[in-house]
Amino acid sequence: MKRSAAFICLIFLSAAAHAWWNPPGWEPSAEEEPHFAVSPGEVITDSLLNLYRSTQGSVGGSSCPSYPSCSAYSLRAIDLYGPLVGTVLTAARLVSEGEEGNFAPVIHKGRPLVYSPPEWDMAYLKGER
Repeated sequence: MKRSAAFICLIFLSAAAHAWWNPPGWEPSAEEEPHFAVSPGEVITDSLLNLYRSTQGSVGGSSCPSYPSCSAYSLRAIDLYGPLVGTVLTAARLVSEGEEGNFAPVIHKGRPLVYSPPEWDMAYLKGER
């Protein structure tokens, strides 16, 4: 009985001691933390995009002039900003992808592509870029 009481006290004391000790730079940033909270909208849009990638995406080859590809961009945008904003960002990219060729060209696997991650587009919409 004494051992279990001592063990429980030790657990509570270690948790209390850890609560105040948090050296700067040791905690993971928001980008490094895995995203587990999945909404029904994210599940639906991710499923539709994965269905597209496995069927239609392989038929046309890699015709997307951007890097990351349009479907990878959409998955990342939905993961970062949710299904509504991610879908709007994807639609904006699909509409304007032909105009971006002169702004941020990169060579990926021997092809010149436009580098346009969703973070850049969101920063542009917020007026930060």
